[in-house]
Amino acid sequence: MGTTILEYLGWFFLTVLKFLITPSTMIGLGYSWIGTIITVFVSACIGFLCFFNFGEVLFKYLAKRRTNPGKKFSKMNRFILRIKTKYGLLGMGLISGIISVPIAGLLASRYFRDEKKAIPAFSLAFLLWTVFLTSISWVIKYIFHGSL
Repeated sequence: MGTTILEYLGWFFLTVLKFLITPSTMIGLGYSWIGTIITVFVSACIGFLCFFNFGEVLFKYLAKRRTNPGKKFSKMNRFILRIKTKYGLLGMGLISGIISVPIAGLLASRYFRDEKKAIPAFSLAFLLWTVFLTSISWVIKYIFHGSL
């Protein structure tokens, strides 16, 4: 299957925006298991790093503009803080595949900016999520279509 740079750019943006569905979509369209893993993993890591670095700039800007420092806690804020407090970096890594690449990058920037293990931990989490999602998709395709 001849894949162009534009196709991989499309997969990159789909991975960053909709991480959970990209492996299934790629496997469904006939991409190889290893090609899917490499494409999705590299895309997720690049997207994560972009949002991780953008988060620092964003949060500094918001802190300067904030006139009322009162904090409002929504259910999502409480959930994220509970995961961060109870499970730390490991817990945030485990939910990173579910909450999307941009949100994972911004949350990591907000709560784990000073931890040296943050980027490797999230990269490992995205690798594990990618292998898991790609493998599940590949098995389902094999069961329903009977071809590898």
